[in-house]
Amino acid sequence: MICFGIDVSKGKSTVTAISSDGSIICPTNEVAHNRDELLALVSHINILLANDQLKVVCESTGYYHWPLVNFLPENKIWVSVLNPIITNKFAKTSLRNVKTDKSDSLKIARYGLMNWGSLKCSQSFGKIFDELHTYSLQYYQYLVLRVKARINLVSLLEYTMPGIATQLKEENGNHKMSDFANTYWHYDNIKKHREKTFVKDYKEWCLKNHSLFSESKAENFIALLKAVLQLFHVTLPLKL
Repeated sequence: MICFGIDVSKGKSTVTAISSDGSIICPTNEVAHNRDELLALVSHINILLANDQLKVVCESTGYYHWPLVNFLPENKIWVSVLNPIITNKFAKTSLRNVKTDKSDSLKIARYGLMNWGSLKCSQSFGKIFDELHTYSLQYYQYLVLRVKARINLVSLLEYTMPGIATQLKEENGNHKMSDFANTYWHYDNIKKHREKTFVKDYKEWCLKNHSLFSESKAENFIALLKAVLQLFHVTLPLKL
């Protein structure tokens, strides 16, 4: 039995092949994800496949592994894609926990040999599936960044304007945090107005930013400001 362990990275992969007796059949080398080098890899695998059982094993790496997962099965080569959590746990059982592309490909190959019978064959689902899979990953990454940015913005606004977050929540559950922060990033931006002029200013802001205006909400902003000023015993003359 021969197992090819492939450590996938962006645009290239590190490949190592070992046999069931532990000897290295294919010295570690890098393979670029282009047609010529992938065809050379396929040719080398087919030579070994003629005389022995052979499996190719790699880790799931978002969408970087898709060129391999598509190309190799199209050329009748058996491929299994592993969850990196599994191979990481396997690596921790080793006395030497070295982290390089070469060691990772060797680790993956050894895992494949030790779990030969339980490996599952991965199939290519075609170009459309690959594109949808890539787009879904990018959308998920965007959502993660968006949520982190919103949490950060809420924290900053709560620091400069304590209590403001609950007042900015709309009926549909969304927040106008970023729009609001562009104009009113601190209670000083409310304090500089008189009560009636702030209500008018806030109404104009709502029209400009397509937000539902509520006079009571504007009054709540003023009440929050007064509470904060009272908390810190501010005695400066206020226009409010």
